[in-house]
Amino acid sequence: MSLVLKKVVVGSMSENAYIVGCKESGQCILIDPGAQADLILQEVEEAGLRVALIVNTHGHGDHNGAVKEIKERTGAEF
Repeated sequence: MSLVLKKVVVGSMSENAYIVGCKESGQCILIDPGAQADLILQEVEEAGLRVALIVNTHGHGDHNGAVKEIKERTGAEF
């Protein structure tokens, strides 16, 4: 399995969002997409992946601020 792991720093609090994906399946999980949905999705696209699942480590706004938009744009489960 060829793993893709990318950190994307987003938002005014410089929150770390993570893209964890598999090159073979083309799917990825987003962890803590706190802001800047466009930037996160650009990084996903550049990695040749599609978002299958969105997860949060906890419920603070700086960790989940972009969840709704990314969910709507990708159809990923949350």
